[in-house]
Amino acid sequence: MSKVEKHVILKRSGLICLWVNIFLMALKLFFGHVYLSKALFADGVHSFLDVSADLFMLYAVSMASLPRDEMHAYGYSRYETLGNIVISLFLIAAAFAITIDAMQGLDMVAKTIGLQVAGVAIVSIFLNELSYQYVRKQAVRVQSDLLMSTAVHQRADAATSLVVLVASIASYYGVLHADVVGAILIAGLIMYYAVPSCLRSIQELLDRGLDDKQLKQIKASISGVAGVKGHHLLRSRKMADKGYIDVHIVVSPQISVSEGHFISEQVEMVLLAIEGVMDVTVHVDYEDDEEFEHELPPREAIERWLVDSGTRVSRLVIHYEESGVILDLYDAKSVVSEGYPAWLKEIRCYKSI
Repeated sequence: MSKVEKHVILKRSGLICLWVNIFLMALKLFFGHVYLSKALFADGVHSFLDVSADLFMLYAVSMASLPRDEMHAYGYSRYETLGNIVISLFLIAAAFAITIDAMQGLDMVAKTIGLQVAGVAIVSIFLNELSYQYVRKQAVRVQSDLLMSTAVHQRADAATSLVVLVASIASYYGVLHADVVGAILIAGLIMYYAVPSCLRSIQELLDRGLDDKQLKQIKASISGVAGVKGHHLLRSRKMADKGYIDVHIVVSPQISVSEGHFISEQVEMVLLAIEGVMDVTVHVDYEDDEEFEHELPPREAIERWLVDSGTRVSRLVIHYEESGVILDLYDAKSVVSEGYPAWLKEIRCYKSI
């Protein structure tokens, strides 16, 4: 799926949720005020925050669709993560406010709530569940945590409306403070959905890596590439629905630079084929050097040693290994046979074809 197609789906889903929540917000706040239902009014406040969240979600989607630039080399995907945090904080704040207001209601004379409130709750449950099913399907399709969070908020609104329905019926049949208790339960449900969502997004901002299942698939894919002898320093991080991977692969020290580069491209291709992986950086090693500190001479020092020892070659190939340096000398003249430095492991002589 292209980036443009994903943006269209995210925007359309966000607009559907926005208009549903605007309608339900007006309905709940009006009837909650007219019929003095704390539970329904609290549910209306929840819908009001959903409207605010939907507006911010549309803004985050718009920003996240922007192309990479010099200041944002990894793109604008973090805006989706930030949007999810802001939405979650809105809901958490609302839950506290609803709880405080409901607790104050316990000290007041209990009121009987009419069945009109139950009718509004039924409408809310139907519309929220309908929008949840649609948005959740689209979130799975485009692999968007932000859109999935929006869908979950619709399901949470349906759940809170169910509490309103039960509380209004209970109040109608004489259960004292059922409406107030319902409002407190609504606040608890909001917290139940909002807190885990907020924590997940905060972990993303702290560069949390991909999950264990994805990492196992990544490791298996790397090991399956021909020419890869091993890998290490595998690092990953997640930005919204996108995964970014850095890895060091180990190849034979006897192959050419171009072959090593070819193998790294094969690794990159198989990793980018994994769902959710957006970008891959592959570093090529000739051995597992995760804890190995190189103290070997650079090419300039090796060439200087050969010249000082009277050795002349038409071509020099250097193989760096943990145990020392192997030199491949082509068309060598007057090859030094003694006084080898400590870093030299082996000299091999060849004639050019």
